[in-house]
Amino acid sequence: MFKSTILKLRQEESVPTANNGSWTTTLSKPVVIEEGDQIQIKSAFIDTSQQSNVSVDQDFTAYITTAKYITNYYLAADAGSNNPFRFSTYTHTDDSAQGPDNQKYWACERLPGNDHNRLLESILIFPIRERKFGDLPFQMQVRDPNWPASETGPAPFVTIPWLTVPQLRWKDYKTGGYVFEINTWVRILDLTKPFYENIRLVPFKNEFKGAWAAHNMSVPIMSNAVFNITEQSNSFVGLITDKVEIPFTRGEYSPTELAQIITDKMSLLQQPGREVGDDYPNGVFLVNSPFLTSVFQLYWQALKIPAAGGGYQLPTNSANNSTTLYMREDGEALFSNWGRPTDATGDNLIGCNNASLNFDTNFNKLNFDVLHYPVFVGTSPLVPGIEYTPTVTPASSLFKHQAVTAYAGLGIVEFDPPEFWNLLGFDSKNCIRPNQLTSTLQFTQGSYVSSTSPITLSPLSPATSIVHRITVPSTDGAQTTSQYAGIDLVVNNTGTPAASWNNPYLNTAGVASSITNPIMGNRTFNGSDNNDGFYMVNIGTNLPQRMIASDLPGVVGSNELQSIIGKFYTAGNFLQDQGEGSVAYTHVGPPQMLKSLDINILNGDSSMPINTDLRPNNTIFLEIIKAVQPQVQPNQSK
Repeated sequence: MFKSTILKLRQEESVPTANNGSWTTTLSKPVVIEEGDQIQIKSAFIDTSQQSNVSVDQDFTAYITTAKYITNYYLAADAGSNNPFRFSTYTHTDDSAQGPDNQKYWACERLPGNDHNRLLESILIFPIRERKFGDLPFQMQVRDPNWPASETGPAPFVTIPWLTVPQLRWKDYKTGGYVFEINTWVRILDLTKPFYENIRLVPFKNEFKGAWAAHNMSVPIMSNAVFNITEQSNSFVGLITDKVEIPFTRGEYSPTELAQIITDKMSLLQQPGREVGDDYPNGVFLVNSPFLTSVFQLYWQALKIPAAGGGYQLPTNSANNSTTLYMREDGEALFSNWGRPTDATGDNLIGCNNASLNFDTNFNKLNFDVLHYPVFVGTSPLVPGIEYTPTVTPASSLFKHQAVTAYAGLGIVEFDPPEFWNLLGFDSKNCIRPNQLTSTLQFTQGSYVSSTSPITLSPLSPATSIVHRITVPSTDGAQTTSQYAGIDLVVNNTGTPAASWNNPYLNTAGVASSITNPIMGNRTFNGSDNNDGFYMVNIGTNLPQRMIASDLPGVVGSNELQSIIGKFYTAGNFLQDQGEGSVAYTHVGPPQMLKSLDINILNGDSSMPINTDLRPNNTIFLEIIKAVQPQVQPNQSK
C-alpha cells in the first residue's frame, strides 16, 4: 500500500529571484521523508513563451554613460587646424618617435593625488554549490580617491560603474575562489582599520543575498579584498564622462520602437536643460551632447572652476594651469595640453557625429551600428569612408600603415539600469572598463595658449609631471564601432594611371564605405539563441543524484539533477513533461525534513537561461510516494 504527497513548486508563488527559471519554494507544512520513500517529478510546466516586445511596468529613466576618444593618425608635422593634436605634447613609453600609431586616445581629466590612495586590485568570489555560477551584475562603492588630501575625516563613498561576474564553472574555483579584478583607487585614511570599511557592495534588485545566491555565489566578504601594499600620492586620471537620459513611460515597446526612441535621444544636438551657442569665452558651444562635443569643450568640462558670481569659469591663462590628458588605450602614451581656441574655427570635434541604435530584422537583434565619427573622403560632397595612414618617417618607426576606420568615437561606460538593457541584449561586456595602474608616466606638460593677439604659447609650470596610467581596452564590434575595412581599399579606382587598376594601391585618398562594425545585442527577439533540445531541472535539497559529464573544459556535472525535459511537446507556449524524464530518488538513511527547495531550470550546458528564453510562470509538481505499512492487529485469542 502506498501514500502519495504532491508538492506544488510554482515560481510565482515563491521567493523572487533575478532569473526566470530559478526560485526557492518554502512549504507551508514541512514534509518528512523516511527510508524507502520515493521522490520524483510528476509533471513540469516550463513557460517558454517568447517575448517579442519589452514590457515597462512603470515610468522610469534609462541612462547611457559615455566617454570619448580620438584616433591618432596625424603626422607630428601637421600644424593644420584639422589636426586635433597640433597643440599637444606627446609622450611615449614604448617609442620616442612622434607619429601616427592609429590607436584610440581616451579623453581624461587629471585628478589630484593624495597620500592616502591605495589600489583595490581584486575581490574573491566563491560558488555555493557544485554547478556553474556567476553571470550577475553588481555595484560597488569605495571611499572617494579624489577627496582632498587636506580633509582629515573619512572620504564619502562613491559608486563605481556596474560590474559583472562572468559565468564560471564550479570546479575551477571551489577552493581558492574566483579572483575578480577591480583595479580602482580607494582613499584609505586609517591603515589600522580593516580595508572592508572602505569598500562595500550595493544590493542588486533590492535583493542582496538573494541575488547572489540565485546565481550560486556567496556574497563577497570585503575582508578578502586585495589591495596594493603601497600608498600612492601621484596624480591619477579618470575618463571624462557624460550621461544621456532616456525616459520611458509604462507600456509595451517593440524593438523597432525602442531603437527609434533611444536613437532620437542619443542624437539630440541640445540635450534637455543644456545650453548651445557660439560663445567660447563663456563656455557655450555649438553642440551639447554626451555623444558629440569638442576638444576645448572637454577642457572646459574637466577644468572649470566656480565663478565669483556663481556658475563656472576657466582658469586664467597661466603657466600653472592644469590640463586635460588623452591616454592611449594601452596606457603606453599620452597627449597633453590641448589648445584653447577663441572660437569654433580653431576647435576640433570629438565623439560620434551619428549615434544610432538599429533593429536588424535579419538577425532579430538590436545593435548600436554607429557610435563613431568616420573619416570623410572624396570631393563635393565628402562621404564617410576609410583611408590608409599617411607615410611615416623614419621607415623604422613602430607606426605602420593601417586602415583608419574612425577619426573619433566613444565607448559606453555604463548601462543603467542593467536589467532593462539586459532585456535589450546589452550588458557590461559591451562597456569599456578603465583599469587603474600603479605604474606612472612622466610627461612634458607643454604650453598654454594665450588669449592675446597674436596667440602665443607659453610653457606650463612645472615643465614635467607624473601621472598614474590607465588602460582602456576596447574591441570594435564589442565595445566600440567603426567603418568596415573591406578589400576594395587596395584597389586603384581613380583611373590614374589608366593601366594600374589591377596593381595593389596605397589608397591614402580613402574609399567610401557605409558598412560598419556594430555592437550586436545578444537577445534574439521572437526566438532564442539556445539550440539545446532539452532543459535540466535541478532541485537543491537533500535529494542527491549524480550526473557525470565530460571532462572537457567548461563542462560540469550535477548532484541535484531531478529531471530532463525535452523541448518537443508544447501547448500554449508551455513546455510540458509528465514525468518521462524524471530521475527517481529513493531515500536511504535517517529521516529528513523537507521545508525549503531550490529549483533551477538550466540549459544543456548547465547555464541559466536568459529571461527572454523563459518567462516566470513555471511550475514543478514533485511527488513523494511513501510505503504505508499495514498495522499489526493485537492478538484477540484468549
